[in-house]
Amino acid sequence: MRSYKLNPFLSIKGKLLIFAFSISLIPIITITFVYYLNARKALKQHIVKQLRASAESKRLHVLSLMETNDVQTRNYSSDGYIRNQFELITRRGASNENLTTRLNTYLARHKLPLYRYFIAILLVDDHGRVISSSNEELIGTDITYLDVFQEGIKKGYGETFIGQPHYSSHLKANCILISAPLISRQGNTIGVIINAYNLAFLNEITMNHAGMGESVEIYLLNKDNIMITESRFKQGTSLKQEIQTAPILKIIKGDKETAHIYSNYMNIPVIGISVDMPEYNWKLVSEIEKTEAFASLRLLGMVALILGTTGSIAVIGIGIVFAVSVSNPIKMLTEATKWLTSGELNHRVTIKRSDEIGKLAWSFNTMAEELKKEINEHKRAEEALIKSNNDLHAEITERKRIEDELRKQRDHLEYLTTQLTTANRELESFCYSVSHDLRSPLRSMDGFSKALLEDYPDKLDTQGKNYLHRICAASHHMGQLIDDLLALSRTTRATINYKTVNLSALVKTIVADLMKKEPNRKIRFVATDGLTAHGDPQLLTIALDNLINNAWKFTKNCSIANIEFGASQQDGKTVFFVRDNGVGFDMAYANKLFGAFQRLHSAAEFEGTGIGLATVQRIILRHGGNVWAEGFVNKGATFYFTLL
Repeated sequence: MRSYKLNPFLSIKGKLLIFAFSISLIPIITITFVYYLNARKALKQHIVKQLRASAESKRLHVLSLMETNDVQTRNYSSDGYIRNQFELITRRGASNENLTTRLNTYLARHKLPLYRYFIAILLVDDHGRVISSSNEELIGTDITYLDVFQEGIKKGYGETFIGQPHYSSHLKANCILISAPLISRQGNTIGVIINAYNLAFLNEITMNHAGMGESVEIYLLNKDNIMITESRFKQGTSLKQEIQTAPILKIIKGDKETAHIYSNYMNIPVIGISVDMPEYNWKLVSEIEKTEAFASLRLLGMVALILGTTGSIAVIGIGIVFAVSVSNPIKMLTEATKWLTSGELNHRVTIKRSDEIGKLAWSFNTMAEELKKEINEHKRAEEALIKSNNDLHAEITERKRIEDELRKQRDHLEYLTTQLTTANRELESFCYSVSHDLRSPLRSMDGFSKALLEDYPDKLDTQGKNYLHRICAASHHMGQLIDDLLALSRTTRATINYKTVNLSALVKTIVADLMKKEPNRKIRFVATDGLTAHGDPQLLTIALDNLINNAWKFTKNCSIANIEFGASQQDGKTVFFVRDNGVGFDMAYANKLFGAFQRLHSAAEFEGTGIGLATVQRIILRHGGNVWAEGFVNKGATFYFTLL
C-alpha cells in the first residue's frame, strides 16, 4: 500500500494553530465595531427621541398660543361696543371725531393691555383705510394691498385669516397679523379688525432650552424656509436666515417628520429632527451638535477595545490546547482508515473520549458492522422506491382527473359570466328605456298642469289650483325618484378602480360646498385629518356625500349643528363614522334605514326620496365592508362603516 506523506503545515494541528492565531484578531475588530455601532445607534435613537419629544412639546405650545391669538381676534370682532362704534363712525364719516377718539381709547386701554405681545389693533373699513387704531399714527393708512385685509374681508362671521410672519414698515416690528370681518347688525360686512402680534411670543417658546443640552437649538421656519424665530447662537436671523438643510428638503417632498445627521445653517454637524406644521405652513426644527450628542461614545470605545483584546488572548490559549488534544486521536483514526480501505472491516480503534473525537471513533468502529446492514437497507429502499413510483403514478392520474373537472367548472363559470354581462347590458338598456318612457308622461302632466294654471287662472278656484300644484310637485318628485333609482343602479354596476383615497379631504370639500349653499347656518364641524382608505374615489365620494348631506339635513332645526367625521379601532379594523346632533331615530326601526324608499320622517318634515342610504349601503358592500347606524330620538345619530 502506498504511504501518504503528511505536510506538517497542512496538518490539522498546524491548521488549528494558524486558525487560532488568525481568529484571535477577529474578536477585537468585531466586538469593537459591533459594540460601537450598537452603542452609537442606541444613543442616536435616544437623542432623536428626546429631540422629537421637545419638538412635539414646542409644536403643541406654538399651536396653543396661535389658537389663543385666533380666538382673541374672533372675540374682538364680535365685541358689541367695537362693532357698534365702528358702524357709527363709518356711517357718519369724519363728522364725529369724538366717536373715533373714544374707540381709539377703548382699544388702547381696554384691549391692547390684555396681552403683552400685542403691538396694535386696527379697525379697517371695507375700502382698506384704517378708521380706528390703538396706535393713532396708523389712522388713515391704506392697507388694501395686505393679504390680511384682502382675505379677512372675504371671511364670514366667526372666521379669521392668519397672515405669514413678516416685517411691518407701519408697525416697525416683526409681527403676525390676524384679521376677522366686522359684521353689522344687519348682517353686512362693514370692515375688518386686525390684531398685530410681536414675533417675540414665538421666540419665548423656542428660546427656552431648560434641560436640553448646551448646543440644542429649536427654531421655526415659514413657508419659504426662512427663520421665523431668532437663532440661539446667531443674532438677527428672524425673517432673514434661509434654511436648506436635508430634513427641510425632505418635508418639502412630502414627509411629515424627518430625523437626520447633517450640517446646519452655520455648517456645524448636528443631529436634527424637523416637524411639519401644515396648520400655518410652517416647519419646526430641533437640533443638537453631533459632538455633544456622541461625547459618551469615547468611553464606550475604550471598553470595547479592552473586551476585544481580552477575548483574543483567551481564544489563542484555547486554540493551542484544542489543537494538541485533537491532532493525536486523528492520527490514530487515519491509520485505522488505511486498514478499512484495504478491506479489513474487523479492524477497530481504541480511543475512549467523551467528546466529538470519541464519537467519531465509536462511529468508525460501528461503520464496518453497519456496512452489511446498509447494503440490505439499500435493497429495501429500492423496493420502496418502486412502490412509491406506483403510488405517484396513481396520484398523478387522480390529479389529472381533478384538473379536468376544474377546467370544466371554469368553462361553465366563464359561460355564466358572459350570460351575466349580457343580462347587465340588457338591464341597463331597459332602465334607460323605462326612465325615458316614464319621463314623457311626467313631462306631459307637469306641462299641462302649468298650462291650466297659466291659461285658465280665472276659471280655477283655490282648491283647483292647489290640486294642479300638487300634480306638478308629484311629477317632480317622481322625476327625482327616477334619477335616484338610475344613480343607485349605476353604483351597483360601476367598475371599482382601487386607489388610496383621502377621506378627510373629501368630507371637508363636501361640507365646504354645503356651507357655501347655506352660509347662514351655524355649524360646528370637526374632521380628523389624514384618514385614508383603499377604494374607488368616485364611489366613496358618492357615499360620503350622502352621509354628510343626511347629517346636514336632519340637523337643520338645531340652533348649532354638530357634525363630526372620524375613525376608531374595533377588533383590529378601522371603523369610520359620521356623527350629528340632529333629530336621530328610534333604534327599533334601524333595520329600515338602508332600504330603498324607506323613510322614518315624513316628506313635509324633511325632503328626500329614501334612496341615499340605500346607495351608501350598496357602495360599502361593493368595497367588502359593512355599514350600520346608532341613534336616539332628538339626540342625534351616528353612521358607521368599514372598508376591506
